[in-house]
Amino acid sequence: MRNGVLFPVSLALTLGVAGFFGACARVLARRQHLSPGDRVPDVEARNQDGAPVSLSHFRGHPLVVYFYPKDRTSGCTIEAHDFRVGYPKFKELGVEVLGVSNDDVASHQDFCTKEGLPFPLLADPDQAMARAFGVKATLGFYQRITFVLDGDGVVRQVFDPVRPAGHAQEVLVAVKGLAGGPPARDQIRP
Repeated sequence: MRNGVLFPVSLALTLGVAGFFGACARVLARRQHLSPGDRVPDVEARNQDGAPVSLSHFRGHPLVVYFYPKDRTSGCTIEAHDFRVGYPKFKELGVEVLGVSNDDVASHQDFCTKEGLPFPLLADPDQAMARAFGVKATLGFYQRITFVLDGDGVVRQVFDPVRPAGHAQEVLVAVKGLAGGPPARDQIRP
């Protein structure tokens, strides 16, 4: 019987408790994030210095927005170092990089200072930025996902899932591909 309580119980018995909860976690982990062709709404968050940063400020230039779980954790530090090393190449192409987590401004300032990060980290404790991109938090940590936006604020590429080591280089390749110009208007979804 596939209704009521019997289905979850029979599924749990079939998969075992760990398998059952793993299957549930995979279903819950499905994201409804923005996709290529979607326009990103203008949203604002504070950077590591406490200054407000609006996405509309970057219109006219490509933008990389990468979401990460937590400052000073191993994977997030690897990813941040990767973007730090590649940052001069992004800037040569006129591209800004923004890191986003729900850590607070003080945590971001400490992370930027200790790791020598030259790009802004946005504090998103109210999850406004995450909601704008459709990124959800699991157990209080953002999914590791990167969005490449064109100068019109349209998503051109999404990296999901992300492996921290070497990620900035693959994003740089995607950004170089934006040199072909903006997408046709019929490819943009409001």
